[in-house]
Amino acid sequence: MAASRGHTEVVKSIVQKGESVDAKTNEGFTALHIAVQSGHEKVVEVLLGMGAAVQLTAGKNGETPLHTASRIPNGIKCVEMLIKSANPALQNNTGENALHISVKDCHYPIVENIIQYMIETSSKDDAKKLVNQPNKNGESCVHYGANLLSKNAHYVNEDRDLMRLLLQTGGNPLLETSENGWPPLFYACSHGHPDIIRMLLNQNARVDVFDERGQAALHIAAELGHEEVVDILLASNAFVNVRNKHGMTPLHLAARRGFNSIVKQLVLSHGALLDAFTLTKQTPLHLAAENGQLEVCNTLLTMKADVNATDNHSQTPLHLAAEHDHSEVLKLFLKHNPERLSVPNKNGYTCAHIAAAKGSVAVIKELMRLNQESVINARISKTKSTTLHLAAEGGHVEVVRVLLQAGAKATDENAEGYTALHLAAKNGHVKVLSALKEQSTAHWKVCSRRIGLTALHVAAAFGQADFVGEMLTQVPATIKSERPLIDPSGDYGITPLHLASQSGHESVVRLLLNSQGVTVDAPTEVVGTIPMHLAAQGGHLLVAGLLISRTTEQLYRSDKYGRTPLHLAASYGHRDMVNLLLGQGAQINTQDNRGWSPLHYAARHGFIEVVQLLMDSGADPTLRAKDG
Repeated sequence: MAASRGHTEVVKSIVQKGESVDAKTNEGFTALHIAVQSGHEKVVEVLLGMGAAVQLTAGKNGETPLHTASRIPNGIKCVEMLIKSANPALQNNTGENALHISVKDCHYPIVENIIQYMIETSSKDDAKKLVNQPNKNGESCVHYGANLLSKNAHYVNEDRDLMRLLLQTGGNPLLETSENGWPPLFYACSHGHPDIIRMLLNQNARVDVFDERGQAALHIAAELGHEEVVDILLASNAFVNVRNKHGMTPLHLAARRGFNSIVKQLVLSHGALLDAFTLTKQTPLHLAAENGQLEVCNTLLTMKADVNATDNHSQTPLHLAAEHDHSEVLKLFLKHNPERLSVPNKNGYTCAHIAAAKGSVAVIKELMRLNQESVINARISKTKSTTLHLAAEGGHVEVVRVLLQAGAKATDENAEGYTALHLAAKNGHVKVLSALKEQSTAHWKVCSRRIGLTALHVAAAFGQADFVGEMLTQVPATIKSERPLIDPSGDYGITPLHLASQSGHESVVRLLLNSQGVTVDAPTEVVGTIPMHLAAQGGHLLVAGLLISRTTEQLYRSDKYGRTPLHLAASYGHRDMVNLLLGQGAQINTQDNRGWSPLHYAARHGFIEVVQLLMDSGADPTLRAKDG
């Protein structure tokens, strides 16, 4: 307490009465640490005169009093006293010596004092070693100096004076950090510090080294928009088309970030390759378009950049602008090349399809202003999906509204037989359902011609309980599927309860069972399957329990082939389901149309545990099938 308040005489008295001069707090701080931190030079002088230890470390960073003095404002007097017996090369827990700290805080007088003391009392070589001593990340004092900004300086050009001193003392501009392989030049480039960069280059810092990401100094300067630094590096023979690990040149990075003046500088003044490819075959124009950099896109187009270049996904810059909802960029491209509006990528997606799939409302509106019919009616060749299909599938409700208002047909089917409503149902997009409801609910009950199902069927099959609940306000839960065109001989008359039971969606099954008019044992038209058959076949115990709670008569219902739920559970090896059905009274030796019992099915498919359970429960192994 006395040390922190600068009470010199009190400090003397306490020590003279027998208190240890190096007594520590819980965090290891001595009176010397505290006096230095508080800037009480007289107390520091007294403590040193009474033999206070200068090498003791304290606090979470494990710092000596000299570390602390190197950090505080006006700490020069404390440094001058401490350094006479302290070791300036001692490192704290992050590997910083006192010089690191004084450089980091841009205290030129302290840096000068420490270096001068090392030279006078030891050697210039030891001072050089101190300047180049790395912290735990491999950063030397030169790295710290390169990391300084003008705002860190306490007087004009202090940061420059400090770096000059470090380099004159033998600071090595080529040392790289262990963390990312950065030399000091990279730090200076990242901060856009031209004077520091010139100093480093004059000391033979190299412009052709790469960090762990494959970046050169020019990449860093271009990506961060430091125009003067770009010029300095190129004047020092940096390669203008240098590539990082992703194949990006400085032009790619400047274009992506929207630094138009640097884009012009690189191309017009230094001959950068205009259409250089990344490893994914993207040009600078791709990256500018993807990131909505309108001014850069205009500059690159004026320079005759290839607007038709395609990347690994067959995406042109125009496609990327559409995907990321950059309507002004898209407008610019179409002004230069209007025929690209309907050109698809390798997946068959036009700009409109991409924009719809990504929910790019502004782009959709702009495209419709140019050619509304094409936006609404264009289909992907393979899937036959329209923009409305894609928007509904992705849950992009605003795009859905825009398309519907423009006349898109909600009843159009894609190649799978799905309408926009079916796709919204599959993915549980209730908000899309609301948008479709604003237009009409008449088509909600319409079955797909291709698959014979309504959207309610699809939602039930995929377990979309909220969607099912909303649809039940307009569609009866008893609605049945129609004969599908995709398989005219296939089953139909399927209810939503069939599909929810088949997929094991307990919450949807519960919702449907509580709906008006639903019968738990409604059979399909061709096979005569009831929901219980499907739950048993899938091994869905919770669903089976819900169904059985309505009536156990389902346990004895046979389909067209004479199979009961127990036959199907045994056939698919669902031991727990077999156990449940037997416990509820299922008949163990019932034979189907071929004379097969549940035991036949389990044995035929090699389900040993099911066979054992059936045998233990009284199954008759002597029953003969009709085929012997």
